[in-house]
Amino acid sequence: MNKKRIVAIFLSIFMLVTVIWAFSEHFVAASSGWNEVIRLTSDDSSSGGPIMAVNGNNIHVVWQDDRDGNYEVYYKRSIDNGETWGSDTKLTTGDSGSGGPIMAVNGNNIHVVWQDDRDGNYEVYYKRSIDNGET
Repeated sequence: MNKKRIVAIFLSIFMLVTVIWAFSEHFVAASSGWNEVIRLTSDDSSSGGPIMAVNGNNIHVVWQDDRDGNYEVYYKRSIDNGETWGSDTKLTTGDSGSGGPIMAVNGNNIHVVWQDDRDGNYEVYYKRSIDNGET
């Protein structure tokens, strides 16, 4: 074999291996099913007790957070299957502690309940949105 033919075969094999490697890396990443981690809260306080509900491409999350000096209940949503997220919405207010939120979603109706000690002892409170968490 002449030198040009050997170089051409080597380059062809190198390009084939490179293409196979590139596609296999993409396939493995795409087939793993997990995206990169997305941080939903970013304040200097403690956030916890998250609850999530999904309806189609809409993802709704509630949690408790003490960024105001006592625990309050917050809400956040994604309307594009978790690709992007809206801003935090504070669902509770006051000097008492609110926490332990749970949520149910039915169509555009979002129902949230939590415990709150605004009256000196813990009671259960309820709030809803009828427009997919918009307001």
